[in-house]
Amino acid sequence: MTVSDPSRLSMIRRPDASATTRGRRARVLARRWDQRTGSWHGHVFDTPGFTTLRAAVLDLVDAQPGDRVVDLGAGDGFLTLPLARSGATVLAVDIAPSMAQACAIAAARENLDVQTLVADVADLDLPAGSVDVIVSSYALHHVGDRDKRLLLERAHRWLAPGGRLVIADMMIGRGASPADREIILGKVRSLLRKGPPGLWRIAKNAVRFGLRTGTEQPITLAAWHKLLTGAGFTQIAGRHVIAEAAIISGHR
Repeated sequence: MTVSDPSRLSMIRRPDASATTRGRRARVLARRWDQRTGSWHGHVFDTPGFTTLRAAVLDLVDAQPGDRVVDLGAGDGFLTLPLARSGATVLAVDIAPSMAQACAIAAARENLDVQTLVADVADLDLPAGSVDVIVSSYALHHVGDRDKRLLLERAHRWLAPGGRLVIADMMIGRGASPADREIILGKVRSLLRKGPPGLWRIAKNAVRFGLRTGTEQPITLAAWHKLLTGAGFTQIAGRHVIAEAAIISGHR
């Protein structure tokens, strides 16, 4: 188990994105999640909504000893650690060095078979057929729409025959459907109860989500289904778990 294993780094394509919008987004995300490393652990590990989502993902994955798993946007081990406890070998990929280090420390404490890699998943590439399971939890809404499509195409290639992909994420549109509007109205009501700070967040989120100018660019469950189909996945199934949180899976 290492924080940055050279053999893993050799698998990564790292185009020079320093001058691109994606490069700037990646730097912003890395700084933001580095700063949230300590607080994020308690937020997801102890929150009923996230624990319900994690249980649903783990049940769907049904990891077996020896499975080769890649966790995209692994954070400090929300999915990585329980998957490794099942006997799987996990490559935990995260854009924030502090998150990857926290995951590595937690895995080492339990002597789990985990390697961590600091990388933007939008730039990640792995050998064809080298993975049995790919998972991601609440990370891919930070990836732009075009990069989502390209990532899924690469992920399909990484998987061995019969391999599976499971994504848990914020899956919501901008209010076009009744379901979206119900979720958005629930969020607005919750923020209104917070007073002026809540009003500020409503205004900020209206701009960010309405114009898709921020680092969060969620898409609907139906849009994910279309992307998985286009990438070549089969046996695609998806469902909402709680509020905007949903799961979609597919097989190679």
